[in-house]
Amino acid sequence: MEAADPARGSGDLRCLFYAEFDNTEGPVLPFQSPPGFLTEEMFDLCSQYVITKPALCNQPLGFTAFGLRFVCFPVLIEDPRYDRNALFFTVGAVVPMGADAEAWASLPRKLAAQLRELEAGSGFLLDPARKAVLSGVLESARLELAARAECSVAIEAHVMLHLRLTPRAAGGAVSGAEVPEVADHQVPVPLRELIPRRGAGDDLALARVAPWIDGIRHVRKLAAAAGVSAKVARSVVQGLLAEGSVAMVDIFQFSSCYSTTRQLGKLFDDGALQAEAVAFICELAAVAEEVAEQAAPAALPRWVQLFALFAALQSAVSVESWRQAHLAEIEALGADPRRLVAFGVIHGLLLRVHRYPLRIARSKPGSKGSITAVSPFAGADAGVNWLELLDGKHSYDELCCTLACSAEELDAALLALQGQPVEQAATMSR
Repeated sequence: MEAADPARGSGDLRCLFYAEFDNTEGPVLPFQSPPGFLTEEMFDLCSQYVITKPALCNQPLGFTAFGLRFVCFPVLIEDPRYDRNALFFTVGAVVPMGADAEAWASLPRKLAAQLRELEAGSGFLLDPARKAVLSGVLESARLELAARAECSVAIEAHVMLHLRLTPRAAGGAVSGAEVPEVADHQVPVPLRELIPRRGAGDDLALARVAPWIDGIRHVRKLAAAAGVSAKVARSVVQGLLAEGSVAMVDIFQFSSCYSTTRQLGKLFDDGALQAEAVAFICELAAVAEEVAEQAAPAALPRWVQLFALFAALQSAVSVESWRQAHLAEIEALGADPRRLVAFGVIHGLLLRVHRYPLRIARSKPGSKGSITAVSPFAGADAGVNWLELLDGKHSYDELCCTLACSAEELDAALLALQGQPVEQAATMSR
C-alpha cells in the first residue's frame, strides 16, 4: 500500500511476461508486455529455462540471454484436476544485463503468488476467458512500474494487484535514508502474501517470523511469538521492508491521536487509491454491502464516507473519542478503525501525534535517591530503571514496548509519581 515517489520509477523493466506449459504445444508465451518484445524464435531458444523441471519450480530463477537478464518465478501446482496432474506457469521480468537480479526477484515472485492464489481459489488460469485479462494487466503493471515504481491494477472486479519495486530496482542501491532502521516498537503491516524465499540465507528466520506478521504485533512481540531474538526479528522485518513486502506503522492504541495531511486530497483524484481504501478498510462490509445499497440506493460512495472519517481525525482527539462520535458511520461502512489508521499512515494521509514524557527531577546534583524506583511494570526487563527513560527522548510507543505495558498503565504510573512532575512534549510523524 505504501505510495512510491513518482520520480523513482524505473525504465529498466523492459518486459513483463506470463508463460505456461500447454499439454499439446509445450511451453507457450500467451501474454507479454510490450507485445512482441520476445519473438517466437527468442522464446523457443530460452523456453527450457522459463518452463523448468519440477525441482526448480516455486523459487526464483534467473538467466541471461540476448544481452538481457531474465528474472523469473516458475510455479508448479500439483492437482488431479489438471492434465498430467500438474499445472506449470512462469511469471518473468526482463531487465538490462547489468541489473541486480536479486533486487528484481520480488516482482515476478509476488505476481506469481497472486496468480497461484487466484487459481487455487477459483480456477482462474484454467478459464481462457478470465485468463485473457492478463494481457492488459501486464501492460498496465509495466507502465505504472516504469512511471512511479509501483502499481495498483484490477485483475477482476474484487481482485487488485499491488506491486512495488524495491529501492534497488527502482533506482540505485538501498541506503539508510531510503529504508529506515526498524525499531522494536514498530508494527510491520503486510502489503502482500509473505512467502519465504527458498535458497536464501534468512529462510529459517523468515519462515518463523512471517506467520506472526499480522499488522498488530510490534517487532518485539513478533520475536517473542516466533521464538527468536529481537535482533533476528528486526533483521527479517528490515529485509521485508526493503523489498516492499511490509510497511511500518505505530502501535495502534485507541488513546492515540492522529492528524490529517494535505495528502488526504489524493482520495479525490486517485481511483485506484479509492478502491484500495475501501477493500482494505471495509473488509467487514462484504456481506452487508448489497443489502445496504438496496436500502439506500442514493448513498454516497463508500470512499467518500471514508474520506469524511479521515477528515474527522484531529490532533487533540483520541481515536476512541473519534470512534464514539462516528460509531454509526463506522458500523454502517463495516470499517475497521485499526485498518483505517494503518492505511492512512502508510499512504501519508495521517500523522501520528507522539508523546514524550520528561520527568523533572528535584533531587540535588549528584543525588541518586530520587532517580531509582521499583518498577510498577511486571513485564519489564530486569534491571530497567523506568524513571531514567523519562528523559523526553522516548515516545509512549517505545516506553510501552520496553516496559511491556499499555498506554493506560503508563498513564497511571506517571500520575503516581507524586512530587516528581512529568511534562510531555508532542510531535507528529508518520
